[in-house]
Amino acid sequence: MRKMMTSVLGLVCMLFSIGPGAAFSAQIPSPPSGLLIKETAPSSPSPSPLPPSEPPGSDGLLSGKTPGNYSIPSGWSLVRTQNFEGTKPSGEYWGRYNGKVTATRPHSGTYGIEGTYSAGQQDTGWEIASSAIGSFTEIYISFYEYMESQALFNDEYMLAEFGLDDANQRIFLDWFWSGDSNGNMKINGDYATLTFVNEQGPPDYTTYSGYKKVPTGTWVQWEIHFRPASAANTRDGFIRVYKDGKPYASSENKSFNYRMGKSNQSTYFVAGGLYNRLVWMTDYPACTKCSNLGSGTDACTSEKGWWYLPFNAPACQPTTPIFKRYFDDIIVMKK
Repeated sequence: MRKMMTSVLGLVCMLFSIGPGAAFSAQIPSPPSGLLIKETAPSSPSPSPLPPSEPPGSDGLLSGKTPGNYSIPSGWSLVRTQNFEGTKPSGEYWGRYNGKVTATRPHSGTYGIEGTYSAGQQDTGWEIASSAIGSFTEIYISFYEYMESQALFNDEYMLAEFGLDDANQRIFLDWFWSGDSNGNMKINGDYATLTFVNEQGPPDYTTYSGYKKVPTGTWVQWEIHFRPASAANTRDGFIRVYKDGKPYASSENKSFNYRMGKSNQSTYFVAGGLYNRLVWMTDYPACTKCSNLGSGTDACTSEKGWWYLPFNAPACQPTTPIFKRYFDDIIVMKK
């Protein structure tokens, strides 16, 4: 069982989840509750978004492709394709904690993953185990995602995750701290920063790509190209994200966890993940005065056991719309 550790981003970043173990047992354990590190927001919490960092090139390698229509570029080898039309193979987890395979809204074919977000700490998506990936120097994942148009966001919402089994060392692609189109942080925002969080720690802890509208109400293709650093303290790693075939955000020349992809390590990948909503207050430990996202402290969340509050019954804060999220047509390849 993998257990997430809370990370500090320079700004406050609350990361809290687990994933299934490498063995992918028949029943996945429930996520734990409790905050490992209490953190207080800075006195001026609104981040100053940096301009987007654009990946090299103009197009993704699998843009517009699905498991029914693709070719593998020269130099790459296929790891797996998945459109959920057949039997689940070994080394995959379909749906994670709050999802399942349904015929409700496939991108193509008949089936796809469907999950509902209706409370804090809920998690849905698709996971491929380290045993199915093996060693690599670079890995490339394409998947399609759909979120219902009423979806709004708060502290964190995971787009994807790379990690080492049983090592508490992960890299998250994280919609971090919601806001509006002007960059003002707010509870129930539809903008956020797509943030790369290297749980391994400094240097290269995170990269902000600027406030952007989180895509909802339509199918979106995400392509993620990841190269870990080749060795310790070596800055030759990168993450490049493409949205619908075009450059979206990147982090270049970084010391991303050099242990990932090595033959003696176990690296897994998740499409999707956790929705994290905390309770922010200004009078801890009394915990009676609510505040906006990032203002005051979120320590009351742990002290009062408010991790799993339903969206329609939050602690003294605005309600959040319940929404569904879907995944389909996944392709994984590596070098």
